[in-house]
Amino acid sequence: MERVLAAALKDGKITPPKCIFKPSKELIRTMIRINIKYSKTDSLPKFLLRMGLLENPNWYLKNDQL
Repeated sequence: MERVLAAALKDGKITPPKCIFKPSKELIRTMIRINIKYSKTDSLPKFLLRMGLLENPNWYLKNDQL
């Protein structure tokens, strides 16, 4: 990470990430299980909502498509 930060400060072209997230093995395994279980039956917005990947889930929840 130090190299990235040094390059960003030197060139000004590289923006370092605001947050670095390293999931645990348990979280990765849970996400894989969810993917296997629901990816074929859910619509894409519903699947993304289940995984917490929608930027604004309120529009989907208001449409009552669950």
